Amino acid sequence: MDILNWSSTKENHIHVTMDYSIIHEAVLGIAAITNKPILSTLEKETEFKKLRKDLSSALLHELNYLETHNTWKSLLLLIHTWNIQHIDEFKDRILETSDVELRYSVIPFIGKNYEENRKMAARGEKESVNLFEKATSNILPGYITFIVNCEISQLKHHLINVLQLWLKEVVYPVQDSIEAVLARDIKSKKHAQKQKDSLSFIQWVLDDQKFRLEDAETNIILIPQITYRPWVIYLELPSYQVLYYPVSNESIHPEDTLVPDYQMLQVFKILGDDTRLRLIKLLSKRDYSLSELASKTNIEKTTIHHHLKLMRSARILETNQSKYHLNQDTLHKNWRKLEDYLHEE
Repeated sequence: MDILNWSSTKENHIHVTMDYSIIHEAVLGIAAITNKPILSTLEKETEFKKLRKDLSSALLHELNYLETHNTWKSLLLLIHTWNIQHIDEFKDRILETSDVELRYSVIPFIGKNYEENRKMAARGEKESVNLFEKATSNILPGYITFIVNCEISQLKHHLINVLQLWLKEVVYPVQDSIEAVLARDIKSKKHAQKQKDSLSFIQWVLDDQKFRLEDAETNIILIPQITYRPWVIYLELPSYQVLYYPVSNESIHPEDTLVPDYQMLQVFKILGDDTRLRLIKLLSKRDYSLSELASKTNIEKTTIHHHLKLMRSARILETNQSKYHLNQDTLHKNWRKLEDYLHEE
């Protein structure tokens, strides 16, 4: 899953729309439960671990296939490319799509200058396939090669099955509560949108996380999500960008004014560990690579990497050219959030 951590210095004209759908939440759930490297950073980690024990063997089979081949990316691209709002729409559209068109649709967009290569990769042209495989290898290892060479009828069957089964077993039983949270969040955000310019509004929704703007004319769709809290998920398509942002605590617990800000809570949980505090102290002096931090602390790389991943999820750290950078603004901002929380009526 793409994690949003880019910035831009361009002057852009930003067109912002907001949307939500139970299908969006379903696809994020499928992606989250199979994303083992990041599962420990998710608010729903315990829930997902328990959930796996109750899923049908048919759904578990599809999830294992999805995890092996990264086909969560196919689902995410297709529901946005086709603007899918219901499973029946998805089934009809996928079954009527030609092999080459489907391969093209599920190969990630990596820039307008590479669209011809994307079409050629969908037809199996080796040089273009290698180009896209290299461009996506960090988050989708082997995905392009699989998409180009797989049996399309089997892929179609898999994508329909995994989405249909996940909706039936996981989403539909709690659909009303999910939609209520998403609707509340959209309503509150649209009220705030009237008082801010587009760029300020996006930064506010993302809680000041950095994001990337590619073109002078940029269309952005903001979609609230519960499943992948605390992460923001970024998806780029030829005509627009999608930003899945975590819903606010107020949207989940509208009647409970004592619930602390989720981001603030994550930060202070991170600070309540001696190893992470040692890492933060080191990084307050300068940027370090993983190997340098392991050497400095005499802690194994795998352990250090786990702590760094948690700190990234709380936005305490950023990465830059294989080095970790302490985000002092996040620490200062959450101290202010704590003061506001303690003194609010």
